[in-house]
Amino acid sequence: MSKNQNLGGFDMVLGLSQNTINYQFMKLHQRNFIKRKWSVMVGNVLNPPEGEKPFHEEATDAQFKGKLDRWVVLQKQIAEARQAGKWADIGKLVDTLNAEKLNFDYAWDAVLEAPTVEIISKDTHNLYFNLSFSSGNLYYRAEQTSEVKIFSLKDTLYSFTTPVGRLKINKNQMIMEADNEMSNLIRNSGISEADFRIESLFLNFENANISTFDKDRSRFPENSTLPLQIAIESYFNLMLAGSENPYVLGYGVTRPEIKSTKAMFQPTSLEYSTSFSSKTDPKTPLPGQFSAFNFMMMLDGDSPEKSQSTGVLPSSLIELGKDTTATTDGVFAIGSVQFEDYLKSLDDYLVGVFESKPDVTVENGSFQNVDGKWTMKASHDGKRKDDKIKTVYTLIRKPISNSELGITVEYEFHVHIEVHIIAKIIGEFEVKRIDLSTAGQYTYNDIKEKGKVGSFKFLIKNGKEGRFDLEHSLDAPKIAFDSNPQIIGGDFFTVLLQILSFIFLWPIKIVEGIINQIAVDLGSSSTSQENKRIEELRSLDVLNQTNKVILPLGKTYTYKNLRFLQDKAMVAYDISYAIVVEK
Repeated sequence: MSKNQNLGGFDMVLGLSQNTINYQFMKLHQRNFIKRKWSVMVGNVLNPPEGEKPFHEEATDAQFKGKLDRWVVLQKQIAEARQAGKWADIGKLVDTLNAEKLNFDYAWDAVLEAPTVEIISKDTHNLYFNLSFSSGNLYYRAEQTSEVKIFSLKDTLYSFTTPVGRLKINKNQMIMEADNEMSNLIRNSGISEADFRIESLFLNFENANISTFDKDRSRFPENSTLPLQIAIESYFNLMLAGSENPYVLGYGVTRPEIKSTKAMFQPTSLEYSTSFSSKTDPKTPLPGQFSAFNFMMMLDGDSPEKSQSTGVLPSSLIELGKDTTATTDGVFAIGSVQFEDYLKSLDDYLVGVFESKPDVTVENGSFQNVDGKWTMKASHDGKRKDDKIKTVYTLIRKPISNSELGITVEYEFHVHIEVHIIAKIIGEFEVKRIDLSTAGQYTYNDIKEKGKVGSFKFLIKNGKEGRFDLEHSLDAPKIAFDSNPQIIGGDFFTVLLQILSFIFLWPIKIVEGIINQIAVDLGSSSTSQENKRIEELRSLDVLNQTNKVILPLGKTYTYKNLRFLQDKAMVAYDISYAIVVEK
């Protein structure tokens, strides 16, 4: 299980910026999933008759305006009759109200601006929700015999705290473009919808104390506090009851049972939290621009360790963004322990390349941790007549580093060759040993350059659709004598020349073959028959899990600025979303 507290104890976290959530609400508002115009009349809220429930009525503009005006006029007449003590007239007017079905308590005739949310400091599971109106009025009748009071809603702001709800849904319940994105995910995965769990994360007004508004954030007309409290709470309870809640933050898609290896990091569970940040961009300071809503995921059926700090990130991931412009919508992070799985796959590929060469044996069949360094040793034992030649190839994975283009993984390539010149007179004994290696400093005959450690460099770049693109640069090792060969005398010169020819024929050819195979594997679409691991690495949908946080906008993810954050023990991407073009 993960213990990376920088990710709240989870394996992976997608921090979606507060600005992106609000941009999404703006688009939902523009397309009227969130109603732009509140034109509704509501009754049986304040003093409902026994056994009767609140009701509401929405109508066309023409019908609504006529009914609204008629209700206001009748209520004014009732109030005047009451003041004059004309009780019989009141009874007749109330009968008229009921006959014309105009016995309302309040009415909205207002234009709603795009609502917004704010991440709350020291509260990781609730959000401030801000309702504001650009124009219109709230009509409110305190009692059945009262005159309707009219409150202008221009520039009114009503802010309250709401929890986040989560609900298991099916694909057809996803709004806007999200169902299309889910269809693409199902189609590309080759499995059925039943294999996925889709959860909607939404603003849970049902469990919010809507009437308790935030005094510091709210602003509204004098003496309108109670009417607004009643009308707004009643509106959400009535209008969203039994309907799809359009205030969706995103859809989490997980697969409780892993049945495919196409994606290396596949979440099996999803949680959420928020991270407040007081940081602002000095050039364009906006409150909350570095705050984040977190989609937190675990892999392989694991669960996070339960504690008071579970799900609580020490800082917002948005603060870690390399690009802090408006083009960055979020930051996705994978724990370095989990990223090691990818590096292990790269190690396995290199092991496979060596193992595919005839008579080459990899020690323990894998990289081993030697003094804190991931090291692979491969060996080959050859013979030239009676002479023995032992070649040891050593790869050492260096600490990963960042570049402008991505993450660099480099392997040092060491070669050591032992030549044992054997004489057979009575039995077998060694008469001379000659060593050549990448550390050798002496040249002789066909070996014209000093030894040099080789290098395999792999550049992991952010690719399309959640892939790691892999580029390479290869620098072949060079070998030279570890000691001065010119002190060898007599017949050993002739033997040495023959052995050098054998070395160029076999150990050096193996090195060249390994270098060439990697170049071919990484440089073309075809893969050598001896090894298919690189094909798996190239097609591996490493960040498939980010496609499993689907926004209602149906956006396509764009990944950039892949980097390793050693002090945070994580690998991070900046994420942007390409908006679906409306036709």
